[in-house]
Amino acid sequence: MFSLRIKRAPLVIILVLVLIASSVSVGWASIPVKDVDYPEASEQPLVDGLFTTSGEYSAASSVTDPLGVGMFYFEHTHNWAPPGKSVNYPGTTTIFQDHDIWAYDGLDDFDLNTFVVYRKETKIVTFVFLPGDEPDDTWWLTEAGLNNSPLLDANGNINDDGGFLIRVNDDPRTDRLWRLGYPEPGDPGWNFADYYGVFAKGAFTNSAYTTGRRLSPSAPNENYEFSITFDNDKGIFWPPWDPGWGIGPPWDPNPFPILPDCWSWNSIWIWI
Repeated sequence: MFSLRIKRAPLVIILVLVLIASSVSVGWASIPVKDVDYPEASEQPLVDGLFTTSGEYSAASSVTDPLGVGMFYFEHTHNWAPPGKSVNYPGTTTIFQDHDIWAYDGLDDFDLNTFVVYRKETKIVTFVFLPGDEPDDTWWLTEAGLNNSPLLDANGNINDDGGFLIRVNDDPRTDRLWRLGYPEPGDPGWNFADYYGVFAKGAFTNSAYTTGRRLSPSAPNENYEFSITFDNDKGIFWPPWDPGWGIGPPWDPNPFPILPDCWSWNSIWIWI
């Protein structure tokens, strides 16, 4: 079982990104629920930023986010077989989360959502971008602590037109950027180790409404879908380690369990 916690922030200006900017001095706070369960998915999810079918997330647990502007959905599967794809993943366990922010019904070039996963001593931060490339990224990269990323161009910008960026243990040398058009889970060229087992996508969509996950409102809104896949024997998927770091990847003494509802890692945090 997990404890779910959310980094709370005053709703100074609408938009996920500004919440990040306005919450620098705000500490972590617990969401007002007990533990969040990740039930077995009723059908294999496709992580595309949408509620792809009426069955996707139909067995998920859900909770309103603490700002009251959207809903979180949680589920897991074993041996993930992304629908419509050619490659399956036996010997793995994947958890899925969707954040349907129905109150955010405007699309801006800098919209994003952040998911932070803690497993023992390892912290994996994922920034999930909506479509649209902000012309000047320097302001939000600074607020998000990413202005030291080696992935920035000569002007200090990054392509945030969809896709996601990952950082591990607050170390910029671990940064990985996935962009639209790159291989996805289920594609022959996809490798979980390239992104620490993470895959995520955002979309501006009303698919939560059209698939029956919510009754209203009917308008499109920001939606973010996140997944992290673990090797049942080895735990986190680690990319090839750069010898220049001077260390190897942390040994994971408690690999992800095979039992469907017996989670070995401590908690998952989401920053909205």
